[in-house]
Formats: sequence, structure tokens, C-alpha cells
Amino acid sequence: MNNTKQQTQSFRQRTTDFWNIFVKNEATIRKMIDEKAEANDLIEELKTIIETAFFDVAFEVGHNGTKHELILSPNGNETVLKQIRYLLNRRPDEVNELWNFYAAKPAMGHEGMVLSIYDKDISAEDFTVYTNLEEERKLIHIEVYAPKLDDLEDNMKFNTLFIMLDLFIGELYTMEYIGTVDFVEIPKRKDQESVSLAKMHAYINYLIEEHDWDKSKDPAASYVVYKATPVEDSEKLRDDVFIGGSSSYDIIRQLRDEDIFPLQDLREDGVYMGYIFYDNHEIEQSEMVNFRADIEDKIEAITSPQGIATATGGATGQNYSYIDFMIYDLDAFLEIAKEVMKEYTVSPKGFAFFDDPETKIIF
Repeated sequence: MNNTKQQTQSFRQRTTDFWNIFVKNEATIRKMIDEKAEANDLIEELKTIIETAFFDVAFEVGHNGTKHELILSPNGNETVLKQIRYLLNRRPDEVNELWNFYAAKPAMGHEGMVLSIYDKDISAEDFTVYTNLEEERKLIHIEVYAPKLDDLEDNMKFNTLFIMLDLFIGELYTMEYIGTVDFVEIPKRKDQESVSLAKMHAYINYLIEEHDWDKSKDPAASYVVYKATPVEDSEKLRDDVFIGGSSSYDIIRQLRDEDIFPLQDLREDGVYMGYIFYDNHEIEQSEMVNFRADIEDKIEAITSPQGIATATGGATGQNYSYIDFMIYDLDAFLEIAKEVMKEYTVSPKGFAFFDDPETKIIF
């Protein structure tokens, strides 16, 4: 694989550089927005600044009538959402007076709004949304009747729909509450529950109140407990896992599907997803959780306040226990982790990357 560990500046440093450059250039950006500069010129100006931190991230910029706005989009990726929030949470106070910042696309659609895409003018009225509520998982599965899109290829149809969902319910609601999505070719029965796309945001808010869903539910903060079947006769790290929990379950799912490319994209930005591992044979079963929590707490007490890394979960295997981290400064993290792990006599112990478990750093 293409290992970029030694080639990419840490995201912690890239974040500092981004805000230094943004502060120096934001007046120019505001002037270009106010004077309605050529869109391509504005995008290029902003792209140069944003690429200080991100190799590739979607963004929008504008003015809401009161303040200028910069919207960064994770494109439905929960881990990228955490990365964006990490950057926005470290902005200097001086930019808040003139700017609003968003870590995902807010709901901005309204009745009568028209989206021009694929040589079509699309509005919320072109969609009938049939809903099926899965209360246990707090999800809304939807089927959509949109005959105006019938002549488009499937990828274009779904792209148009998700753009409209982001516009009318916001990207975070799309990520958190929308389950399966499909199109239907003919309208459903009149007694089938449906809602107009323009009223979908209000409908979700109603469900949150009616079913007592957590109002502050956040796709980047959701914690999933999962079970796994250990791989027999495998010495590969994490193949022994039988239970775990994660606030970055999208990463666990991607690895299960052998899709490591999103993690390699993070490496381009100097962000790493990895884990501390240690032999757990001599740890009493009843003490495994507390033992792991003690290590995690000690590391996080140092790394989190400095913006070096945050814990995202952990797992227990037949041979090893694991503590997972999202890391913004790899060199600093490894130095701290090594020092903390010196306090524990378990062996072997070390660190590995989710997308490269064969490359182990032994402590």
C-alpha cells in the first residue's frame, strides 16, 4: 500500500496553518462575495486556502444577509464529519464576528426553490416521499415517486435526490435519520403514509418529539456495540475480535467490507485511524473492561486537550484487547502512548493502523 506516514504533515499542524491563512485572507474572500466576483475565481481563491488542511473536501460559501458563511461537507462520511469539526472547533475567536461556519450542509430549502441539474429544473414538488418508520433504530426508510427523473440514469437520480434531501432536511438529518432509499415507478396507495419533501424537516422534528428520540443525536457521536466471529487459525490483528464498540463504526464496517480507500484519503490529510493492542491472556475476564478503560483514560487525558488524538472505542479479542483512536498528530501520539504503556507489564503490546495491520509498532 502507499504508506504516507512520513510524507504528510499532521492534521493538527495543517489546522493551525489553515486558520493562519484564513485570517490573513478572509477579508479578500468577503469582498469577492459582496462584489459577486466570478464564481470560478472565488472557488479557486477558497480552494487554495482549504487545501492547506484538506486534500479534498466539498465546500460552499455565501452570505445569509447578516454574516458570511463557509460550509464544509463530509459527503455523508461520519469520520470526515469529525475531522471537519476538529478544524472548526479550533478557529480563532476573531473570525466569529463576521463568519458562520458549518460542519455539514444546513437545511436551506424552501417551497418554490428550484434546483437546475442534469438539464432539468427540479423543485420539492417533484417528489412524493413514502415513509416507513423503524422505531428501534430511529430510522426513516423512504421510497420516492419522482417521475420527472425517470429518464435519468440511476446514479443521477440518486444524486439529485440526496442533493434535495440535504437542501430540505440538512446533511446531518440525512446522515442520521434516513435509512434505505429507493424509487418507485408508480404512485402508492393513498393510504400509504407520505410527506412532501418541503415538509420533510418538520416531519422528522415531529417524529423526534413524538417518539422521544434524542434531539441532540449526532451521526458523529453515535456509539455502536458490535459482535464479530473470530477468524480461526488467523494471527492477524483484530481477526480475534468477538465484541467491540465504536463511535466510528463506519470504519469498522469499511474494514469488514475490505474497503480501505476512505482511510487512505484521511492519511492524505495527516489523519490516522489506528489502535493500541496488548496481549490479554493474563488479565482476568472480569477486569478486562476496567483495564482497557484505565489505559484509554490516561492516554486521552494527555492527547485530547492538546488536539493530538481522541479515543473512538475498543474491542476485545481472544488474544488481544484493542483501544481505537482517531489521530491528528501521529508522532506526538505514539510518543505519549509508549510512555503510558510502560506502566503496564502486558506483552506484547504496540500500535497498528486499521488499514495496515501488518505494520506493527511494538512498544
